[in-house]
Amino acid sequence: MKYFGKRSLVALVFILIPVSLSANTLTFDQHNDDGCGTPIANGYGLASLHWGGAGHGFNFLNAVKRENGPTGSGCTPGNNGYFTGMQSRPNVAFNNSALVGDEHASIFSFNGTPTTGNWVPFNFTSVFMDAAWDIGLEVKIQGYTLDHSGNPVANPLDVMDLSGATALNAWVPTCGVDSHGNPVFAAGCAGVLETFSWSKVVRIDFTPSCPILTCSAAPGTSGGAGDIFSMDNMVVTPIVPEPASLMLLGSGLTGVAAFVRRRIRKS
Repeated sequence: MKYFGKRSLVALVFILIPVSLSANTLTFDQHNDDGCGTPIANGYGLASLHWGGAGHGFNFLNAVKRENGPTGSGCTPGNNGYFTGMQSRPNVAFNNSALVGDEHASIFSFNGTPTTGNWVPFNFTSVFMDAAWDIGLEVKIQGYTLDHSGNPVANPLDVMDLSGATALNAWVPTCGVDSHGNPVFAAGCAGVLETFSWSKVVRIDFTPSCPILTCSAAPGTSGGAGDIFSMDNMVVTPIVPEPASLMLLGSGLTGVAAFVRRRIRKS
């Protein structure tokens, strides 16, 4: 019985050790798109992720088709920052807004719907970003963590440069600056890797800004306009077990409990 007790303890320890959850690189390439954009479904990347809502969400976009054609009937192929910002073919994500002058978009993390679910924290490590059309586009990226009452709270705004953000907010000049400090448009670079390493965030807001005096349509672009940015190869990590992992853990514990009961009866 003593030998059995040691074996059972070892088994329990191995089952209860938290599983190291690996980072997910979201390439946005798993969806067919005609080059005009298709809404990203909730649950893409992580089961808890909600990719915004009507007018404030994100779309898949086939950047190769948008650059070279053929595209669907709702858009025209031409030079753009989707293509130059692409890290893995053929898709990127972009902020989709139905409101003129308001391209704000958000990513939320729930274990259900935004009205009935609970917040599910995740780690946000990095993402490649680019401007789709405009020189001088900036994007304010703001992260939210939970307070002691379980409510999402945004940290005070910090102005960060492209060397990497350490706080939960950042002003990101899309595609960097040249040696004179002037913004460089997407056509002049291959997307900028923005590194954040934010832990336990439950919401991320992306708000682009294109000041009239410093922002303008990039020469040579065609087929679109607006305060739109692209994202690719986003790295996120779940910090709580996904439902499948919880079920596996529960099944393991149930099996050990049943085994223990049978051994006790026999002894």
